[in-house]
Amino acid sequence: MKTVKNSSGREYQEYNGICYHPETPEKLVKVIDGCLNGRNSIRVYLGDVKTGKCWNEEHDVRGRVGRSMGSYKIPLLCHPLSYGGGSLLDHCILKIVDIKSKRVLYQAANFIQPEVTIKRRPLNIDKWQVLIDGKLYAHCKTERQAKLLRTKMS
Repeated sequence: MKTVKNSSGREYQEYNGICYHPETPEKLVKVIDGCLNGRNSIRVYLGDVKTGKCWNEEHDVRGRVGRSMGSYKIPLLCHPLSYGGGSLLDHCILKIVDIKSKRVLYQAANFIQPEVTIKRRPLNIDKWQVLIDGKLYAHCKTERQAKLLRTKMS
């Protein structure tokens, strides 16, 4: 890996022609590069890399790894049927899971898996609550909706 600077002076780590954030660990860079070449669909867990606390993102965390165009190519997280997508926050990744095989491709040493639970609410229209680490995350009308959300978030 080598360090490169763009025209505005921003530094990147370059590996196989792709530029990564300077704080991205080398092991993670190699996993992302493998996903780019293998075209796997992945689930990315983003969070604070210093504490290992997951941000519990629900959107834009599933897809395949692509790369941007231009003189400084960065990794993108693309929808499986698309060629474009948003930039991958590679310096904020705590865990990467292959969606098909459920195999963990990368996990930070301090990653804390959030605890997702379901609780029934008596006498309310929205009868089910989804809690993440004991804090309310969502209300669901049916138990099935709550279970699907729990599966998606854990």
